[in-house]
Amino acid sequence: AFSLTANPFLIDFPLQEDLTPLEWEKVQDRLRSIDIAPTLNQIYPSSSSKKFWLRKPEIKEASDFLGRISRGIKQTLIQASEGKIPIKQLIQINQGGDRCIVAFASYDGVYAEHLQTIVKALESTGFHGHVLIMKGGFPNPTGEEIQYAGVPYCFKIFALLEAKKLGFSKALWLDAALEPLKNPEPIFDQIKATGSFFQCRKNGKRYLLPSTQQVILKETGIDMYNTLSVRARIIGLDFDAPHVGEFIKEYYRLVRLGTPFLSCFPEEHVLGALIAKKPNLFPPSSLKNLVKTEKKTHAKTADRAKKNGYFFLLRRH
Repeated sequence: AFSLTANPFLIDFPLQEDLTPLEWEKVQDRLRSIDIAPTLNQIYPSSSSKKFWLRKPEIKEASDFLGRISRGIKQTLIQASEGKIPIKQLIQINQGGDRCIVAFASYDGVYAEHLQTIVKALESTGFHGHVLIMKGGFPNPTGEEIQYAGVPYCFKIFALLEAKKLGFSKALWLDAALEPLKNPEPIFDQIKATGSFFQCRKNGKRYLLPSTQQVILKETGIDMYNTLSVRARIIGLDFDAPHVGEFIKEYYRLVRLGTPFLSCFPEEHVLGALIAKKPNLFPPSSLKNLVKTEKKTHAKTADRAKKNGYFFLLRRH
């Protein structure tokens, strides 16, 4: 019988922090040999149970879940024939300083190209600090993370820890599709004041499988059918804050299990559960006008967003 006790995304790979292009190829081959569909078929509600399960919003199609949970196993870590090899660069922005912005993208879609523009955009906001840009490969700060590269969307916390490894105590993750419009200094002020920066949102029940809801409940004590998720495009951490250290430990535990990530918004549900355990220590952000989404129809969205004091433009991706 098929059992969900094991992490369905785990690959067998030695613990090591630095990989050669050949080793990245090997990781990529191992990820691509994972067939996650049988796992999903095991836990996706049958049509009979689906009918009664929720009266209004029907659970998302199995194909939607499959697309999201395959994100890790299908990512392009390296494509040497096209000159796409893993790159990690720490770049000083203006006068530099101890605040680090972190962005990572695999070589899929437009994400890696979007990373190119983050540096210039940050410079023009007047921000002083550093930006850590990672393209291809996978954030692997301790050498263990590479085994979990298949766990969908688990890379954001690992990417932040790459900044910690370089000696930064405060780091801010930005999704690659975000273009900075305004100095993110106030976000770092909140990280300094509270230890973290999280935005929350309501992800409907239809994006979370009943079995995954049960796993998260069992592991964290939090019912994600009745709890806000983290909106994970902007995440800030102060590594010196004791509750953040605890949070990271717990996060690694859930990544090692793998099963809590079987949803349409894998990291958003997991992070939501972890911060809901200590709501007083992880206050949601009160900053207004964080992100303006670029619409197909408006070529001028960026200018308008800037004028209205938005911090970031979410570019089409």
